[in-house]
Amino acid sequence: MTVRTPLAVVAVFAAGVLAGCGGGKAPQVSLDDVEEDLQELIAQREDWYPARMVGAVDCPQTAERSEGTTADCTVQVEGLPVTFRVVQTNDRGGIEAERRQAFLSTEKADAFVRGEFDDIVTVDCGDSEFFVRRPGTEFSCKVTATDGTDAEVFIEVLDAFGNIKVVRHT
Repeated sequence: MTVRTPLAVVAVFAAGVLAGCGGGKAPQVSLDDVEEDLQELIAQREDWYPARMVGAVDCPQTAERSEGTTADCTVQVEGLPVTFRVVQTNDRGGIEAERRQAFLSTEKADAFVRGEFDDIVTVDCGDSEFFVRRPGTEFSCKVTATDGTDAEVFIEVLDAFGNIKVVRHT
């Protein structure tokens, strides 16, 4: 069983305001519009963070205006920073945004562990209501089996969409 959240890679087209084109420097593009567009897009995509408080977006002030240039932006979701990678798709300010971390609900992680094992009485995946993890990282949940045995279940975050799997238990 895998916990899933919806696809989180989308194209965002920002106008991009040029800042400083002279002096031998590569042309720069302001990312202020990207911050606003990314925050609005996330707020509109109810399937990304259903009923979650999406707050401030913070991107670097400027980036080189060139196809393939990347910048990491931080989006506050329920007060936790979630990293998005912004990639320029052309030299006119068009971008794509991709979530780089999974935003996970402790309640859903608990339910996932319960679904993986038949003999669990209690599951504790942490005190926080939500947590953020990069793909490839692990977190653990403490469990108590029906026979009273305590154990720990280790879960790997597979991708930025929140897909997870049990990797081992003790």
